Amino acid sequence: MFIFWVEVSLQIGMGHFVESLDLAQYLLDLRESVHFILNPYPPACSELHKRKISFTECDIDALDEISLFLRKKKSKCVIINHRSVSLNSLRVLNHEDQTVVLIDQFGGKRVICDLLINRSIVPEWLKYDFVGHQPICRFGGDYAILDNTYEALHEREKAFLENENTVLVSMGGVDRTGATLRIIDAMKSVGNVSKEIITGSGFPHNAKLLRMRENLNNSSFTFFQGVDDLGKRMSKADIVISAGGNTIYEMACVGAPGIILWEDEHEYIQGKAFAEKGVVKCLGNGITTPVKVISNSIKALLKDIDRRKYMSQCGRKMVDGHGKNRIANEIIKLAERTLD
Repeated sequence: MFIFWVEVSLQIGMGHFVESLDLAQYLLDLRESVHFILNPYPPACSELHKRKISFTECDIDALDEISLFLRKKKSKCVIINHRSVSLNSLRVLNHEDQTVVLIDQFGGKRVICDLLINRSIVPEWLKYDFVGHQPICRFGGDYAILDNTYEALHEREKAFLENENTVLVSMGGVDRTGATLRIIDAMKSVGNVSKEIITGSGFPHNAKLLRMRENLNNSSFTFFQGVDDLGKRMSKADIVISAGGNTIYEMACVGAPGIILWEDEHEYIQGKAFAEKGVVKCLGNGITTPVKVISNSIKALLKDIDRRKYMSQCGRKMVDGHGKNRIANEIIKLAERTLD
């Protein structure tokens, strides 16, 4: 059994959970068994129920409880995916003689693990202090975990049309600050374009969104929640507006030009790194960037088809959608060596 220990909440969003779920599903398809340990969060638990994946709800800081759980379970390895994993958490796994795969994002920490995955392209986020032995390290966009649909979408050449444009907004599974609402305001003045607004299952501003929709006299808007074909929708969009979290790798993979309106500081850093590679335009914070600036930026990028084509090409070079396969193969090989 492969055990996923995952952090998810309203504050940090669904990103770590979703990428862990994609990797778990790949292992399930290979007839491996998986189990999740996660802090209580209804949207995530509901998704696990829907997929019939077993799980245990446990506070992320309840290390004694997790340690006791691991003693009872016979696992091939523990895959840990937290916003910022603590050394104490890793020591618990080490103490229980577990093979540890660490999926990390920000680096700059002391770690104990056997396999370290970090998809980041930010150089400062790839620096670690290893406690004990040095793990196998797999870094960069080749190790971005995306669901199965992205592999096929990556292979299709993206088409850009002069007049039939779509702008898609997807600010993550939660969007706790409600930046989506401000982006809708900004898009009211963007004419001759289809506007798809997608919110996640953890979106906490549904009441405000409903009132806005009732007062919106504009047939160019369509609204969706919790879609299961986001990759396909992004592959058809001319611009995707995102907060710059996990979605930025998905955008890159399908060749969707992006505008980043970040929520947290790490999304700004990541958005800036992707902007330097030509993949997106990192515009500003989703709450403080003036509505008019957002609107004008969308209009300008829609007019610049050459730039959008260039952004698309840059993204597709960085992320090919096969990261999940690479990681799963590494995990299985590691588990087999441990059992031997």
